[in-house]
Amino acid sequence: MIRILTAALVIHAVSFVISAAQSARPAGDFDRYYEIGSTPGRPYVDYQVEHPIGTLLIFKSLARRRTDAPPSAWEWWHST
Repeated sequence: MIRILTAALVIHAVSFVISAAQSARPAGDFDRYYEIGSTPGRPYVDYQVEHPIGTLLIFKSLARRRTDAPPSAWEWWHST
């Protein structure tokens, strides 16, 4: 059973690395999550949010913990 789980995890890790290396925007979703969390105004009224309220609250609380905006994943990926 452990060997099957280990094999499945290795397959997933390899497929992740391959897809991230071939992607033009490897973490576009995370950039959008940060944008949703850090955008001022009323969600669903002043700007569109494609996630439920509970998820929005998590994004807002995580973005509030950051004092400075990190570089986007696109900028980070291409600066290395």
